[in-house]
Amino acid sequence: MFRRITAVAVSLGIFVSHVCAATLFTDSFNSSTLGSAWTASGTNNWRVRTSTTYRYGSSGYGVTFDDSVGDSVYSTSRLDLRINLATYSNVVLTFQFRNVGDESHSQDGLFLSTDGGATFSKIWSFPAISSSFSLQTVNLSSAAASLGQVLGPNCVIRWQQYDNYPLSSDGVALDDVTITGDTVASSRGGVGAIPYGTGTTFRVWAPNASAVAVAGTFNSWNGSWNKLASEGNGWWSVDFNKALPGDQYKFVITHPTYGTFWRQDPQARQMTNDAGNSIIVDPSYAWGSYSYSTPAWNDTVIYELHVGTFNDSPGGGPGNFASVTAKMDYLQSLGVNLIELMPCMEFPGDFSWGYNPHSQFAPESAYGSPQAL
Repeated sequence: MFRRITAVAVSLGIFVSHVCAATLFTDSFNSSTLGSAWTASGTNNWRVRTSTTYRYGSSGYGVTFDDSVGDSVYSTSRLDLRINLATYSNVVLTFQFRNVGDESHSQDGLFLSTDGGATFSKIWSFPAISSSFSLQTVNLSSAAASLGQVLGPNCVIRWQQYDNYPLSSDGVALDDVTITGDTVASSRGGVGAIPYGTGTTFRVWAPNASAVAVAGTFNSWNGSWNKLASEGNGWWSVDFNKALPGDQYKFVITHPTYGTFWRQDPQARQMTNDAGNSIIVDPSYAWGSYSYSTPAWNDTVIYELHVGTFNDSPGGGPGNFASVTAKMDYLQSLGVNLIELMPCMEFPGDFSWGYNPHSQFAPESAYGSPQAL
């Protein structure tokens, strides 16, 4: 029912979008060392360091970029910030910036990578030389879209300076970096984990939660990075770019009184096992070119089959979908033309008649995958 209502609402254009704004990252460099989120690198006589001389405001530190040696050799100084932006829209980067004495070079500026640093694209250029800091604002979502890219879990933001003399002759300074973003409820239908072209929609019913996130192999199992947005009716959802079929996941549900709990998806289409993780499944299936027609009811010969015991290995594990498939010719030779499977949903352990289901929508992991079924 929920899926049908959602689809109708979307088709009529009346989906109500619920947005949760969040601060995703902030650093005012109030320590003499760079935090673990940052990586400094460069070429030749590069230098990136914290500074009390070039800072925004009257306390704390800023970060400077320059060439440590004044000569004819040009150096590139870089500062990288790695951040997961997979479930956020309208991602905005703000920072205080001062161009102390850097001439214009094509290698100067702010660069964005959405593939973990394999490739970078320039999205912002240094302002003119100035005696003071100024607030800079860059919409990362718009920048990525203009490049034909999508912000995902492996984003790298790079400040880069290129010159051949130290401060104060050349060089720039950075301070007060903040990234904000909106978690937007999905407009797609469905419940559980529903893949789309470049990612997966997650939706779960948690009417008593104060916050819901999703963690998995796509974000290094970080339970605080990727929030779902409340739809205002007990449902929580988000579109997560680059979470793909085969990825494992759990929902991280926070109750205002009882704390935070990691939970399997009750709508999961596949499980690692009954006590393990949910798995994103691509629901499409290539049926092949075999012709099929259901026999007439008065010609039907039904074989009720228990997967775990039909063709198992004595003393070993239970039978599975593959071992059943291997005996199809035998069943056909008996005149069987229809198979009725006994319950084969995920259940505790590997041996069961199947009447104690654990995950109603996932096949028993000891039997095989949804594709095998």
